Amino acid sequence: MESRYVPVKNVKCKNGKSMWLSHKALKAVKHRHKIFQKYRNSSHPACKNANAEASKTIHRSRRNFEHRLGSKIKDDKKSFFAYARCKAKTKIRVGPLVPDGKEIKDTTQIAEMFNDQFSSVFTAENITDISISLLKVTATNYVILSLLKKRCKKDCCV
Repeated sequence: MESRYVPVKNVKCKNGKSMWLSHKALKAVKHRHKIFQKYRNSSHPACKNANAEASKTIHRSRRNFEHRLGSKIKDDKKSFFAYARCKAKTKIRVGPLVPDGKEIKDTTQIAEMFNDQFSSVFTAENITDISISLLKVTATNYVILSLLKKRCKKDCCV
């Protein structure tokens, strides 16, 4: 039933543009490609100028982005750690699971195992069987003031 009604889709994480790439840097890169397409020679002076300008704006854009991330780390930790995670050389993945001596590497089977474990731990309780006993607590102003005076004498060095 699940395979019939739940679509399986491969999700692409990258949208083609780096998160640090500004609009100005993107325009410079497109201009560099356009100039190269026009002259088809990387040693042409126009290509060299466009390449130098694009490299400079890319470097400036990345530096500004990282500086902004560092200055806002107290307020926006999520963006900082997302950027640090994407710069990591290795990706954290769930390894093969070995239940009952069989090794499972398929991601859908691993997800099914986690789902079964999760559903076995978190089940609905029958709340009609739970007995609740409430204590009746009464406090007068005199009782509260006497307790506060005792507390003040203990804590305060008078």
